[in-house]
Amino acid sequence: GIGYRDVPLFVAGSLLPDLMARVPPLALELLARPLGGVPPWLSYVWVPMHLPAGMLVLAFSLSLLFPAEARRRVFANLLGGMALHLGVDLLQDHLGVGYQLLFPWWGQPFELGVYGSEASVWVAPFLAAAALTVWWRRRRDASA
Repeated sequence: GIGYRDVPLFVAGSLLPDLMARVPPLALELLARPLGGVPPWLSYVWVPMHLPAGMLVLAFSLSLLFPAEARRRVFANLLGGMALHLGVDLLQDHLGVGYQLLFPWWGQPFELGVYGSEASVWVAPFLAAAALTVWWRRRRDASA
């Protein structure tokens, strides 16, 4: 079953789509700026890490780094966090850009557009405070 020890895996899964799709192109651009920048394809090659197909490959690949008996649990938690990330992203309005959910088989973009993508800037501090409170209480209760 899923236990408290799996929370870090789930949280890592929720962070990985942005870390893998956004950070490498930004880092490459900063490093290559003195050389005139990077070709656009080098930035776009990371985009699938933010789509279901890339998330599946990433969760599977990372689960292989764990002992065989933990791989299924690691894969499920990483993928669960990634699914939560994608679900929250699909609720956002990205100025009509959307997500190609069935990439590479179908390129039709999709998003629900319930709220703007900037809304998370206002909500994130409250969610972080709530998460820290729960973590602190669980840690306190475990040591008691």
